[in-house]
Amino acid sequence: KRVYLKGGEGIMIELDLFKDSSGNDILGEIKSKGWLINEANLTMYVDKETIDLNGGIIEPSRLYLYDIESKAPIVDYFIDQSQGQKPKDQKAVHGGMIEVDEDKNGIKYKIRISEHVKNIIRNDSLNKKLGLVVTSDITNAINTDLRNTNELDFIPVSTVINPLGTILYGPNPEPNNTDKRFRLELFYTEVNN
Repeated sequence: KRVYLKGGEGIMIELDLFKDSSGNDILGEIKSKGWLINEANLTMYVDKETIDLNGGIIEPSRLYLYDIESKAPIVDYFIDQSQGQKPKDQKAVHGGMIEVDEDKNGIKYKIRISEHVKNIIRNDSLNKKLGLVVTSDITNAINTDLRNTNELDFIPVSTVINPLGTILYGPNPEPNNTDKRFRLELFYTEVNN
């Protein structure tokens, strides 16, 4: 129902992009349709109600998505050459930046992953698990080793140095919040043969 992310000691999530809310693999179905992917985004809405109940949470300005196996950012990160005045404003097309309302409270995060998804669908690249963490510096893609863990042996440095956290709606939220669920959005063109 909810996704919790926190820097510092670290709470991260693993993503498997092509599983539906029931856990079924939908990649084969997408490939069989022959769609041309124009754009793909991960969209994650902030669960303001839960954050308000917990009080005092300062939301991170950005989320960072990476390939867990290779320990590297996804291809969209590398091809985004957009610049900003500060490091936190770099790679704005790839995104992951928080969108806020007029009161400066978080609404959602969106990460563009178009090239990553195209590579999986068209070029038969492997659909590897992705990691999602909070970050304060998107330009820092360096990892650090973890000790005393059976699950992962590393984590991005940019999340270790960021003490902030957030709560997002998960892929299966309560029925009254299904429009805010964690989702992979595909914008595509159908080819007529």
